[in-house]
Amino acid sequence: MSDVAFSATGLVMTGSILLHGGFHAKGLVQFTGARIEGDLICEKDAVFEGDEHNSLIAVRCVLTGKVRLGKGFHAHKSVNFTDARIAAGFDGCGAWFEGKTGASLVLDRAQVSGPLLLRALQNKLANASFVGAKVTELDDDEHTWGENLALNGFVYGALSARAPVNPKFRSAWLRQQIPSLEKDRPATELAKDFRPQPWRQLQRVLVEMGHTAEARELGIIYEQQLRAIGHVGQPPKGWPTWIAAIYSRIALGLHALYGLLTGYGYRPMQLLFWFVGIWLSCASVFWYAAAQHGVFAPSNPMVFQNLAYLDCRPDRGEAWRLLNPGQETDPNFYGQGNWYLCDSLREEYTGFSPLAYSLDVLMPLVDLQQEADWAPLVPTPKQGFWDEFTAFGWKHFVRLLIWFEILVGWGISLLMVAIVSGLARRSE
Repeated sequence: MSDVAFSATGLVMTGSILLHGGFHAKGLVQFTGARIEGDLICEKDAVFEGDEHNSLIAVRCVLTGKVRLGKGFHAHKSVNFTDARIAAGFDGCGAWFEGKTGASLVLDRAQVSGPLLLRALQNKLANASFVGAKVTELDDDEHTWGENLALNGFVYGALSARAPVNPKFRSAWLRQQIPSLEKDRPATELAKDFRPQPWRQLQRVLVEMGHTAEARELGIIYEQQLRAIGHVGQPPKGWPTWIAAIYSRIALGLHALYGLLTGYGYRPMQLLFWFVGIWLSCASVFWYAAAQHGVFAPSNPMVFQNLAYLDCRPDRGEAWRLLNPGQETDPNFYGQGNWYLCDSLREEYTGFSPLAYSLDVLMPLVDLQQEADWAPLVPTPKQGFWDEFTAFGWKHFVRLLIWFEILVGWGISLLMVAIVSGLARRSE
């Protein structure tokens, strides 16, 4: 008890308590279990040196007014309001929570019916705990928070109008969280000790305040944080090592692809840009393949077997000689024909459009008659496996590109449906 400067344990009083104007406690100040019908105000050169670990203890105290630890308040050791009930807010603006030997500020399970103000602090608040605390509003600034913050279960109804909502700042704040002040946080235990509640809490508050863009950005950072600490692609316990490794790699790959395409469901319009980019890129390849290499041809046998269109065939010279053996090749059949550029093809038949063809392939439930009426020319497969594998040209490439675009089209369509219906948002 020699380290106790002032003890009001179990105190019941009507009126406010003012410890300011040069108040200096060289030991511990206690209000454990006190019931105060008023305010507790400590400011204006109020110095609390404390004992070995604590400067001010107000555990389980009940106040019908506010707590103000304002400018000039200096606590060398911990300030502890665990399980306190405060009716009109907690104001720590301008205070100095030094926390020389451990915790600086502890509000575990405190119930504050009013704002929690932590602005313009004399030093950044480090080694502070708000586990299970509940406040009406959080009012802080960009210089409030330091390292080692226990935030799990910390609930606030809103951020103040002047509190920063910058996702970069807020995510840096949340990354400082630890499970509790009793446990250090080695880098190897980041995954084990990660707590998602503070992230979800902040996202919910930002959405309710109308900061939807910031909430989405925070959601993306949250997914990136999960990936960084190894919470993505975790296989069930008991799986063989090699199966678990394959599972993790696939899950990580899909998670990365999901983030690239849609921002983990928070940027669904990003998928539209990918759709347009793939559509136009494939269309340009189809145009080049059709115009320069004659890859595409009508798929209707009544057209490509019609002798009236013999000059359109890529092998028109050889075809003419088969029909006219022993005769000199007609000059109109010199070189390779091109169905895409052939003037002989009647206008009644569907013309090949690279843009429409690419869109027809990419959209699985849409029929623009391009894919039905036109197809790439593919050489007959070779008998030898290696010969077939190494025989690769524009015709083979276009066929592979079409298969790729079909798969991508189905994937984009299913992913868009999932996002619109809310199935692909991690928060749901």
